[in-house]
Amino acid sequence: MPAQHRQFIETWRQQMPDWPIMAWTDADIDWSVRYLQQAYATRGWNRISNYMRMHALNRYGGFYLDTDIELLKPLDPLREERAVLGFQVAEPSDSWVNGAVFGAEPGHPFVRRLLRAFHEEMPGWRRMGDSHGPGLITRLLRDEGLSRCTGAPQHVAGVTLMPVDRFYPYHWTESFTPACITPNTFAVHHWEHGWGGQRPLTARETLRALAAATMPGPAAALARRRIASEKARRAGPGRGAQALDGVEPA
Repeated sequence: MPAQHRQFIETWRQQMPDWPIMAWTDADIDWSVRYLQQAYATRGWNRISNYMRMHALNRYGGFYLDTDIELLKPLDPLREERAVLGFQVAEPSDSWVNGAVFGAEPGHPFVRRLLRAFHEEMPGWRRMGDSHGPGLITRLLRDEGLSRCTGAPQHVAGVTLMPVDRFYPYHWTESFTPACITPNTFAVHHWEHGWGGQRPLTARETLRALAAATMPGPAAALARRRIASEKARRAGPGRGAQALDGVEPA
């Protein structure tokens, strides 16, 4: 994990010292899920992250935070909400609502709807920009009636949607400046640009994706072997294994 991200996580501990922090790595992934097999086969680390945050929230509840989130004040005032997301831009767009900060009670219906979309609708092997993340969240919220962004929290499908300044006070095309922070800002997303591009699959990735789609059992076993090999390669002699990063190659 980059040193800067470790510093951001330290702000979580400073702001909420009584909250437990749980981390998900490749060791926690259920490789029987076909979407995850396909995403791993095509090195879609951000797609795996998009899925796993929904899995974690559905099972445990709490707040999911990307590791490039700097926390400025405790999230305790939001604990009364059944689910919490934030607009990343005020203007309507296909990626209106981001999931880099996502709070939910265990088994929340909207989280379950997102998981169902991953299982039934989303091609894990396909690079689609952020359509596996903010694009998917926004699309499903629009299906539930989302039509505007205001300067106050609003409720759609049992989800409290927070204004832009709460979690995303500056745009991903801008540089951070403390002037963007308002008295209402809980957190700052520092936009590490890990969502990747939409380059064509290589021949090897295409074969892996086909195997994941048609032979899920062997594909899961192969994924586990590749992960073990990757860990050993990254660790090197005399070092502990390191988790895969969350950046998808462009």
